[in-house]
Amino acid sequence: MTADVSPRFRKLFFSTGRAIPTGSVTEYYEDVSGGHISLTGEVIGPYRMPHNSSHYANGQKGLGSEFPNIRTLAADAFTAVKASRDIDLKPYDNDKNGYVDAFIVVHAGRGSEETGSVNDIWSAKWVLPDEVTVNTVKVFGFLTIPEDANIGVCAHELGHLLFGWPDLYDIDSPETGITGVISAGIGDWCLMSGGSWGHLPGNKPGTTPCHPSAWCKATQRWVNVVAETDSHSIALRDVKLVPRKVHRLWTNGDLTSKEYFLIENREKAGFDESLPGAGLLADGLNELATARGGRGDEGDPFPGKANNRSFNLGSNPNSRSYSGRDSYVAIRDISPAAQNMSMFVSVRSFTPVYAQGEPGNGIGGYDLRSREDRSIAFDYDSSGKMDHLILYRPGTGTCWILANSNGAFHAKYARGDPGNGIGGYDLRSTADRAIAFDYDSSGNLDHLIFYRPGRGAIFIIKRSGAGEFASVYAQGDGGSGIGGFYLRSAADRLFAFDYNQSGKQDHLCLYRPGTGTMWILRNMGGSFHAVYAQGDPGSGIGGFDLKSPADRAFAFD
Repeated sequence: MTADVSPRFRKLFFSTGRAIPTGSVTEYYEDVSGGHISLTGEVIGPYRMPHNSSHYANGQKGLGSEFPNIRTLAADAFTAVKASRDIDLKPYDNDKNGYVDAFIVVHAGRGSEETGSVNDIWSAKWVLPDEVTVNTVKVFGFLTIPEDANIGVCAHELGHLLFGWPDLYDIDSPETGITGVISAGIGDWCLMSGGSWGHLPGNKPGTTPCHPSAWCKATQRWVNVVAETDSHSIALRDVKLVPRKVHRLWTNGDLTSKEYFLIENREKAGFDESLPGAGLLADGLNELATARGGRGDEGDPFPGKANNRSFNLGSNPNSRSYSGRDSYVAIRDISPAAQNMSMFVSVRSFTPVYAQGEPGNGIGGYDLRSREDRSIAFDYDSSGKMDHLILYRPGTGTCWILANSNGAFHAKYARGDPGNGIGGYDLRSTADRAIAFDYDSSGNLDHLIFYRPGRGAIFIIKRSGAGEFASVYAQGDGGSGIGGFYLRSAADRLFAFDYNQSGKQDHLCLYRPGTGTMWILRNMGGSFHAVYAQGDPGSGIGGFDLKSPADRAFAFD
């Protein structure tokens, strides 16, 4: 170790005004803390130790439980300091807890975290074999760093000693390229993981460490944490900019959960200039959730190089809890990486507003005791709201229409078992099915279609008065279907469809699985005409052949 090590470390730790072009440790912490932290201290030495560094490494990087180890080194170093001069430790107990805030031992040679050698010393936080007291102030915790250390290692180890942050990578396997590490954990996105080795092109690793993660900053109250309790759009600035905000996401905004996600916008600026990418990061649980996973590259943030604009139960990565359960956290419509980003967040779980267990008594007087029972939503009042329920029992003529009144359901139309159906349609076949339909292109699903696959029967029904219904189109049992589609196969199905992208489900799509048959019908003054037709056999639609009896179709936005 050369004699100029003291001025070098004085400059590395405490200089201001960018005496070091990439910044000092105090400049780093002033920046990442938003001005909350400023470091002062003293550098003394160097001192010759009783043994060389390999003695303290002891074949275990100095981390072995048996002496000698780095605890022995730190004790020998402090003994050398006391023997050479009088020291006053009171100025270095900033929080007045009776302990020096940071005691740092700079050792000769390179660090084992860089060389990988078990005969070199690993940079680490530990405690002395015994507390040492000088003028009522104690020394116990310490750090070791190598003589060639850059700001990254120093800031990382101070993160342990001053702020209690753990290593945010898993230990004991080689995945990260550092012996003894299981996974990259939060990767290159945090000082307490691979981010301590951040650097710009042409510079040495560790000269531009990135910011601590949102979680690290939140533990020190360096950021404003907004706990989301509902579903809405949010704007998110780069976390380095006022108001330095991150968002906490968990089921229903639960603040007591030990699991949660913190989301932050990280852009490549300042000490974050060394980041492998930019955009939205979601960290929490056991490791960082990124748009692709891995230690760190430009595809990791959202939307990232992979253009992943959502984070939810089914995404990769997903928002499940550590145990694999749905956390109900979802983020969608994530904007491109920028100083100001936007997205839609959701944390609400699904809870029943009405519940009947098994066995139950149905709803609104309708007992739901038959396996044939069916239900659909319906715009009974032509209000534009699907706020009534149709419940029916094919084969019995049973049909009820229920309205909700403050959580209590009551019947506006009821035909019991047996009943006579609705609007002239008898509902006497177990094959009968129903859908809601916008017959007159009003934008309201206020007409009902009942149909009987295999028999050609189809009725379109509208409410004609209080509790009264009449057909506007009718083909009875043995009829000819609708618009040229005969409904003669028991496999036939139909649904309402917004053909013109008008916001109105005013076209009918009819199809016959297993045959390639599909028709799309338009109502023209009560007469239905095909705007698309593939007969039996046909070739399906849009490349989908509809050749399997198992095929099904539905409308989708």
